[in-house]
Amino acid sequence: MIHILLAAALVPAFASADAPASKPLEDAVCCGNNRYEEALRLFRRIKRPSEQDLYLAAFTWMQLHEPGRAVPLLKRASQSGFAGLEGWPTSADLLDRAARFEKAKPPLRAAQPARRITIHAPKGGEWSKNIIDAVTAWEKVGRDIFGAALPPIELYLFEERPSFDEFYTAAFALPAPTDWQDATGNIGIVVDS
Repeated sequence: MIHILLAAALVPAFASADAPASKPLEDAVCCGNNRYEEALRLFRRIKRPSEQDLYLAAFTWMQLHEPGRAVPLLKRASQSGFAGLEGWPTSADLLDRAARFEKAKPPLRAAQPARRITIHAPKGGEWSKNIIDAVTAWEKVGRDIFGAALPPIELYLFEERPSFDEFYTAAFALPAPTDWQDATGNIGIVVDS
């Protein structure tokens, strides 16, 4: 009886050793699982990533609003002709979205090595000065909540609604849900107009 239970417990371990590296990576990011940090840890352990592994890691970086990290992986996956997974955005769609994100984001206004909040905002404009000045206080609140390991946050400020809408669509892969919505936040990102 003990041997049967031990064998039953070991079968999944042996089966998963033969499973493609992409499967656990896909499971981490698929279907609303949103286990992005886990997906990136899995990806880093893959010695020779397949095109699908590259795509899944790039998709993860896009979900984390880091298109600069996604683009090189998408280009490597695409060079071999990998277009994406069925039912997922294509590699070309993700590359297009990354380009639109980079084009629509406002210029870097405030970044210091000690700060965990990076601010992107149009130059000039008194309207953003108070927000930029408040970042130190926000970081203090963040450290009170998260401790020393305050997660990095990119803050994007927009003076005009059309610029906000263009960036929102690129960042989140869908338009702002309402005309009156002028701010949102997600993993590592805050967008405000």
